[in-house]
Amino acid sequence: MKKGISLIRYAITDSTNTRAKEYINSGNEPIPALFIADGQTDGRGRMGRSFYSPEQTGLYATLLFAAPKSEDRLLSLTSLAAVAAAEAIDELLGVSVEIKWVNDLYKNGRKVAGILAESFERYSQRYIALGIGINLSTSDFPEELKEKAGALSRETIPRERADRLALLFSEKLLGFLELEDTSPVIDIYRRRSCVIGRRISFIQGGEESFGTATGITPLGALKVALDGGGEITLSTGEISIFLQ
Repeated sequence: MKKGISLIRYAITDSTNTRAKEYINSGNEPIPALFIADGQTDGRGRMGRSFYSPEQTGLYATLLFAAPKSEDRLLSLTSLAAVAAAEAIDELLGVSVEIKWVNDLYKNGRKVAGILAESFERYSQRYIALGIGINLSTSDFPEELKEKAGALSRETIPRERADRLALLFSEKLLGFLELEDTSPVIDIYRRRSCVIGRRISFIQGGEESFGTATGITPLGALKVALDGGGEITLSTGEISIFLQ
């Protein structure tokens, strides 16, 4: 495999991010390592949410690697991951997706993929467990997701192709992290953004604020022109987009 990525595969597991952490804590050393499951019983998303992970219809994977030493790379990590995923999907499956800040992928206004990056330390070394869940052909969503979630395809995507997608995503992300200048990658992020120019809301300090997304910084933060005047830059958090 390119870049020496070790592949660990499961038919079903609780969470590939959990498996990645246990891998290091058990004394295993070969990294980067890629953990793939056909289904998850305890898939996790951002903000402590669960990620619906039914068997056979999605790709659930975690890339484990040593954390970048550059603070800028750490700050832009999830943005780079979103581009890596979007480009891999386009290249391998021929499906064009958009990026909703920070790192969700959307197709036809519905979320088709989410990314969760977690950092942890072992023996003074910092690691990143970067999980991605992609709805390949998922259609039977729970009631609370039916109006929000979608899938890349109506047809079942063979497991071998899904594994290739996970590997291609991993190779692209690791390649981005090695770049001295990631501005071309952030340019792709901007072009794929479904947020720039849209009116949004967000929670900050326990209060809801409103504004218009005006751009993406070189590190992937979101610039927002506030309804009441002034501008703010969001480095983390979650936004809601108003329907047009």
